Amino acid sequence: MTNPWQPPAPLTTLGQATDWAGETGYSRMVLVVDPAVAEHDITAQVHSALTATGTQVSTVIAEQTDIPSIHRLAARIPDSAATVVVGGGTAMDLTKLATLVAHQPDAAKWIEVKQRGGLIALPPALGQRLPMLAVPTTLGTGSERGPVACYTLDGFKRLATGPILHPAASLHLPDATRLLPPHLISEGILEALHRAMAPYIGDPTPQPHADPLCEQLVTGLVTAGYQAAHELRHGRTVSDPLRLRLARLSPESHTVRIHGHRSPYGSKAWPVANELSTHLQIRKMQALPPVWAGVWKRILAGDGRFGSAGRLHQMWSVIRAAAPHLADSPLRGLIQLMTDWHISLHVPTSAQDNGCVAHRCLRAWGADLPHLGRLSLADIRLLLDESLDHRLAATNG
Repeated sequence: MTNPWQPPAPLTTLGQATDWAGETGYSRMVLVVDPAVAEHDITAQVHSALTATGTQVSTVIAEQTDIPSIHRLAARIPDSAATVVVGGGTAMDLTKLATLVAHQPDAAKWIEVKQRGGLIALPPALGQRLPMLAVPTTLGTGSERGPVACYTLDGFKRLATGPILHPAASLHLPDATRLLPPHLISEGILEALHRAMAPYIGDPTPQPHADPLCEQLVTGLVTAGYQAAHELRHGRTVSDPLRLRLARLSPESHTVRIHGHRSPYGSKAWPVANELSTHLQIRKMQALPPVWAGVWKRILAGDGRFGSAGRLHQMWSVIRAAAPHLADSPLRGLIQLMTDWHISLHVPTSAQDNGCVAHRCLRAWGADLPHLGRLSLADIRLLLDESLDHRLAATNG
């Protein structure tokens, strides 16, 4: 059995991007640009790097990631063209799915399938990677090296996953994240930290090879997160070397070497936060912090359906080794870490909101679907009520 294809190390210079463009074998490129960076210098720099080999480049401004937008972009990608995206997670996900549909039109049936569940598993037969270069302008999603893409279908978020969603290459440049607002830097680090830890805690089975690598990644993210918080607290911008280090750490949280053979359904916070953010029309990283804390409260109360208390304590010892000032209690310490990083746990909701979100969660991720598994509607509602209770942020854990 052959090993699955793994993304190569990120490119680190515009000259390497020029080399990549010349080596792909494609005579045309479609450059997809996040509207947030359409006038940014990095967009012009990437365009120049691609055209340096004589490659014909057409530019498209990214839209939201829904089925009509995917098809509109796919229609602008000839089968003789590779794609390049400069932008955040939404732009990268849109470009992934549109590139897939443009090069393999039959793949549209997979992402448009009518089903209750929110997870769309793309078959390995579609291939191992896309003819695509991803240039991330945000920190945290790691989508530039990950085999996943989020999109909207019939009012619900969908998570497509499969090896074909790996971009063939990625490019990390400090200029790409230089104008990122402080709160998005903090949220990005927290997102990568959650993605690294959640499967480790959610699956009780030790992974002798992957566990130390996951712990090493968590240590790196916590250390870098506090360095960024220190710079921001003193009114300084986060330095180029630190942002570049964060850009390299974040996508590691997607890799097989970090997660080994753990269950891919270990995170209970992600699907609930996903539905909460969709219902309230807020950013995912506004919804995740309180739900994450609520999940840890359930685990520490002994509810093994949410994760392993033993694994949680083990991971917390790793975090405290990197940040010794944090509390002994994992829940209290997690809230302290979020506060140190200026992350709010306050999401205003009503009882009606919580009930609606609980039903959405059960429909898309629960009722024996693997993400929320044996959790009932009442279990999910209790999690939401506890997570969104303003008193949680003041808990002693």
